[in-house]
Amino acid sequence: MNGETVELKDRIVYVNGRSFGTVPRDCEIKYVVSGEKRTLYVDGKIRERLAGK
Repeated sequence: MNGETVELKDRIVYVNGRSFGTVPRDCEIKYVVSGEKRTLYVDGKIRERLAGK
């Protein structure tokens, strides 16, 4: 996605190498890009990047 990466490793979701925390074993992960805005959703809820990660 325009040079951006979304990865899931050991149930931790990363966007561009930055951790957004652990996710349930069974979940829906969605990354929406609209203009300059980027939003990560886990099971329909917005997920924020973890501080310092």
